Amino acid sequence: MSDLTMPSSDIWVPFLKDGEKILWQGRPSGAFHMRRGDGWKIFGGIMAMLITAFMASVAFSPDSIVANGPIAFKIVFGAIVLFGFLVGLYMMSFRFYFEAVQRGKTHYAITSKRALTLVKGRKEKFEDEVLDAATNLDYVPAEFASIYYKKVAQREREIHNRSGIRAGRQKQQTTYSTKYIYKGFELIPDGAVAYQTMLGVIGAKLAKPDAAKAGKSGEAWQDFLFEGEELLWEGAPSTGLRPTKFGIVFTVLGALIMYFAGPAAVRALSSGSGSSEALIIGGLAVVMFLLGLWMAVGIWLLDIRKRKATRYALTNKRAFVARAFAGRNMLTYAIKPHYRPLLLKGRTDEVTFGEEDWFDPKTGAKTKRAISFSQLKDGQAVYDIITKVSTEIDAAAEAQT
Repeated sequence: MSDLTMPSSDIWVPFLKDGEKILWQGRPSGAFHMRRGDGWKIFGGIMAMLITAFMASVAFSPDSIVANGPIAFKIVFGAIVLFGFLVGLYMMSFRFYFEAVQRGKTHYAITSKRALTLVKGRKEKFEDEVLDAATNLDYVPAEFASIYYKKVAQREREIHNRSGIRAGRQKQQTTYSTKYIYKGFELIPDGAVAYQTMLGVIGAKLAKPDAAKAGKSGEAWQDFLFEGEELLWEGAPSTGLRPTKFGIVFTVLGALIMYFAGPAAVRALSSGSGSSEALIIGGLAVVMFLLGLWMAVGIWLLDIRKRKATRYALTNKRAFVARAFAGRNMLTYAIKPHYRPLLLKGRTDEVTFGEEDWFDPKTGAKTKRAISFSQLKDGQAVYDIITKVSTEIDAAAEAQT
């Protein structure tokens, strides 16, 4: 590891337990990095800046309502436009600077028992996670790699106001959603060394790559297999059009928006008046037309693109889901004892192989939901393989008890 990224071992002394030793230490890259989902945030920031700039140029033209209105109205409208522009600017640029500054304060370490994270600053923040045989590691190899060792389900609460039966009365409805937080080391320059070190702590060891057993899809699954682990199946979800009730409703709404917004935009922009009101109406109509186009067509293309970027694999110990969409990531799931796989037949098949924490949307109660390979063409074959693997893991677990 270079001197630029090597933190002092002294910073870890107050956090070490008896008999614990530092095996690896490092820091994340302090440069600007594009991560998963950043592309959409940049796009949203650009759109916010363009819309607010358009609104400002039109609204403050000499014949506009804003320009000729009272000073208080100008101040309020100007503040709204400025806020929207700054939000867009933050999403597309400043956010990367603040994230880089935060990474510059972050230190990572792997001990003989735990993974440690320390964020220096006015308010020092320390987190640790015990590493043992039950730890499930997700490794994202790259020049600046990431290793995730814990996935936490977090409940998100939303309150909606709905009109009651009687006029003027509001009824509140609370819904819940699940957000997953991945904890680990991000954007470290020597990720392979850290990954090997962490594997040693949990008692695992990577198998030597065998070119003769490389995956048919071109995915380097062999680079992620442990000793004694064998690749049994690899595949991908179907990439055809997948109609759903939600998608059809969304498409119909999008088509209706396009039906009304399109002619409105043409009438406003081709009226020839050149007034600020006509430009505002025309501009908003264009935005609504593009929104309708996205709802009618874009969601389908995005769904197909996501499935084209997804690959599945199954070994005699774990299941893999790899995605190369809006940033690359690799999720691994250990096949646990006493779980019964399930095959759901349909136009395409779905095969479950595990469970994860999840919050019920209506009650907010913590429960479990299935993890699965979805949109499969050969679901029966995959189900047979997983069933055999589960049976062998159950037998091994019983033999140890």
